Amino acid sequence: MNKYRPCNLCAGEEIKLLWIKDGYEIVQCQHCHLIFTQTILDDEGFYSEDFFVGKDQLIAGYTDYTQDREILGPELKRRLTRIKEFVKGGRLLDVGCALGFFLDETRDDFETFGVEISRFAAEYAREKLGLQVIQGRFLDTEFEPESFDCITFWDVIEHLPDPTLNLKKAFNLLKPDGLLVLSTGDIGSFGARLMGRHWHLLLPPQHIYYFSQETIKKLLEKTGFEVIEIKYWGKVMTLTHFVRRLRFLFKNKLLYHLFNPFGTSSLGRMSIELNLFDIMTVFARKGK
Repeated sequence: MNKYRPCNLCAGEEIKLLWIKDGYEIVQCQHCHLIFTQTILDDEGFYSEDFFVGKDQLIAGYTDYTQDREILGPELKRRLTRIKEFVKGGRLLDVGCALGFFLDETRDDFETFGVEISRFAAEYAREKLGLQVIQGRFLDTEFEPESFDCITFWDVIEHLPDPTLNLKKAFNLLKPDGLLVLSTGDIGSFGARLMGRHWHLLLPPQHIYYFSQETIKKLLEKTGFEVIEIKYWGKVMTLTHFVRRLRFLFKNKLLYHLFNPFGTSSLGRMSIELNLFDIMTVFARKGK
């Protein structure tokens, strides 16, 4: 009997161990090639305040994400501009909206709603930015069917215990010909294949699923969507956050000492845009 759980994409049971990373087994379905973490993290407590503003350098969170709204402006505007080429206003739902920065950017063009599992992040979005954000799991929400023109999953699908069920729900909530947008790491990219188990987005158990273009297209088609295009955009981050990610990735003591002088200083707050062409943004239409 196979000791691994069945594949979420194709229900295949022929599963092969690829790597062990930080004590977690990373496996691959031998039928559809989806790669996933055997352990499922389904604990909203992981995404506590400390994840967003914590000082614990051993978790792959943020140094202080509450301070990043301004530097993320160009990235958020680029997302919105592209969405508006497909959807001319209406209602937009951001699943896993974090502190609500993308919703804040879109509120002049759409009637915006958000869902966020983190209590801290949802309260921040509501109280600091005045946004309509529900705290909890997307699968537990009770929106009316066909009530949204656009649904977004920014860096979220890889965290979800059941991406198939979540995309089926998104399909039901979208109006006919509605737009779905998601971003996630591309484990089929050159950089990911080169780095193997050391790829910077291989983050179990926080990241449960690791999609390639092949497997994300299969998932979207399975749940009723037609892929329009796939983009590879860079990510904007502070120098402090960049160094933090390097430290987490390589567990390097030298980087630990390098990080401390940066902190929230003007140097540490300097923004950089990095594009390793290993994060894909996928635009898809609700099919007939």
